[in-house]
Amino acid sequence: TLKLTLSNFANATLATSTAVGTIVDDDQPPPEAGVSLLNDTGVTFCSDGATETNCANALPGQDGQTGRDVTDNDDSNGVAGFALVKLDAAGMPLPDQSVDYATTPWACVHDEVTGLTWEVKTEDGGLHDVNDTFSRFDTSGEFAFAGLPNGGDCATSGECDSEKFAAIVNAAQLCGYSDWRLPTRAEWLLLLNFGAPAGTPMLDDSFFPYVAEQYWTRSRVPVDSDYFTINPTLGSSAPGSALAALAVQLVRGERR
Repeated sequence: TLKLTLSNFANATLATSTAVGTIVDDDQPPPEAGVSLLNDTGVTFCSDGATETNCANALPGQDGQTGRDVTDNDDSNGVAGFALVKLDAAGMPLPDQSVDYATTPWACVHDEVTGLTWEVKTEDGGLHDVNDTFSRFDTSGEFAFAGLPNGGDCATSGECDSEKFAAIVNAAQLCGYSDWRLPTRAEWLLLLNFGAPAGTPMLDDSFFPYVAEQYWTRSRVPVDSDYFTINPTLGSSAPGSALAALAVQLVRGERR
């Protein structure tokens, strides 16, 4: 609790000079040593071996019977156990989390389970437009093959590769942060709801209104110079040539 008292003021009259505020600890508990917190898959159905069936009547041990899909299935903050928060351009949670994007657009989404914060794509022709594409490029020296500079088609002409895009977003301090980066393959997969209807994007459209067909990840394919990509509609990950032009959705933070 925090107590605030105003005193020694002049030319003013206060009905109340003292107030007490309470900070509620509603954060996720820290994981055990060496354990990362993971989102559940979003799969809430079960099977009897031939058809979909009620999980209560299905053979035990199925995905839809355990995890946050069951214990924290509250769609107000993300479907089937996901816990997502809409953030404005300054990184503050929207006062009304139920608002739709057309009414009050938001800039980022924070994942309260994993601790990661995600860029939200737009469809306005600006810096974060979902239709922009980028080649995979990295001059950090971490990878032997840097890739192709400026190999995409984006709002910042001449700077359409993954490294330059991240640098521009960091300089703009999206949601108040300057540590935006490409997500790893594992981080991307943790964001997908594998219980989504077939043929629809596996990103919750209540939080991510615009979704591209295929995205770059940071993760390198071990046997060659390709990098893993993500198709959020198929829920699949596949190698992609660094020379290709794909979408980029940035992330920040370290996974819990």
